[in-house]
Amino acid sequence: MGKINWGRVVLGGLLAGVVLNVVDWLTYGVWLKADMAAAMQALGKQPGAMDSAIPLWVALDFVSGIGLLWVYAAIRPRNRAPPTTESRCPSHPAACRAPASRRPCPPSATRRT
Repeated sequence: MGKINWGRVVLGGLLAGVVLNVVDWLTYGVWLKADMAAAMQALGKQPGAMDSAIPLWVALDFVSGIGLLWVYAAIRPRNRAPPTTESRCPSHPAACRAPASRRPCPPSATRRT
């Protein structure tokens, strides 16, 4: 099995973190902004009360991006080359197993009686 290229994992993870941050900004800063402000007012807080936590969420998006790329880099050598890895792995971790056609059959399944 090949070694993980950590430089590419970190670089790709940072790029994934940028994408995650843009998605978060679009979701919470644009599309749900009025709903979030109404929810904060319903809780009796100022609409900008959680603004001090934004740097934490930005950092967590970058850490999540690096973690996602690390998992992908660990899974890729165990599966076939693209596009099978890319098409199966983002959906669910259990889908990242080798396909049934590549798993060995139990001895009882190969006997004919």
